[in-house]
Amino acid sequence: LEAGIAVGIIHGRDGGDGNAYFDDVAEALSFLAERAVAYGVKETAMALFGAGVLAEQTLHGALLSTTINEQPIGARCAVVLDAKPVIDAGEATTAEDYLEIAYPRANETLATQRNAPAIALLHTERHGGDRLHQALRLAGLDALMHNAAEGERDIHLLRMASLFVMDKLGVSGRTDIPATERGEE
Repeated sequence: LEAGIAVGIIHGRDGGDGNAYFDDVAEALSFLAERAVAYGVKETAMALFGAGVLAEQTLHGALLSTTINEQPIGARCAVVLDAKPVIDAGEATTAEDYLEIAYPRANETLATQRNAPAIALLHTERHGGDRLHQALRLAGLDALMHNAAEGERDIHLLRMASLFVMDKLGVSGRTDIPATERGEE
């Protein structure tokens, strides 16, 4: 909190239907925004992080346009690690229709969004994230992608995610990592 960063973790409910998970994301964002002042956090400076199959919920949450007391709130950026499509879009899918097929709920939310946040796609290996990146860019989003180079470890991607979020939220902080955290001795 001293650096102006607070972390909230959303746990999905067990046994819910697919739509319940998206409702949980919306409710959690509203809950955090309503209590932001009590924690000394700006309700307009939220970032989301999700990995794997949670990619669609993360994208959906980042694209939600919510208000509290007629003030806009929501995510200013999102990071998705190793995004996995909800529906296999197949190789024949073009970038233009990839979001609609592979991430239908996020695509619906994007259709109603005016000021979409920046999205970072990080991958531990080269895979289908290229099409998601292309689709987000075609939809007008500020999306960047990074495929880990051989030998890069998860800590490298998490550091990239942290720096991306700090940059988008306007938070300054420590940018050096001691040698022991880099794996050097």
